[in-house]
Amino acid sequence: LRIPVTLTVQPPCVAVHDADFRWEPPTPSAGETISFMGMAEGTAPIAFTWDWGEGDTEVGSLVTHTYRHAGNYSVVMTAMNCGTVTDTATHAVRVTEWHLYLPMILRRP
Repeated sequence: LRIPVTLTVQPPCVAVHDADFRWEPPTPSAGETISFMGMAEGTAPIAFTWDWGEGDTEVGSLVTHTYRHAGNYSVVMTAMNCGTVTDTATHAVRVTEWHLYLPMILRRP
């Protein structure tokens, strides 16, 4: 009895490292949508999870979030690959009060 067998050798998994993220706009206002971009080195696929510092979480390398209130928020992004290997990046995101700006064209002479 012969049973055909195929063996595929995968290269070793390089653990995730150098996790970091950036966001736009750099100093958002309360109520403004912020775009976050996660980055990390290592063997793909790399999964990204986010903790916004106010109880909400999100998954993905490119995500958006809106803070309802002004304040300083500690945002934590965790990158994971190789099944259980993680690396985290943390930044303080300063959210300012929302201000109404009326352009000069509405100003009366």
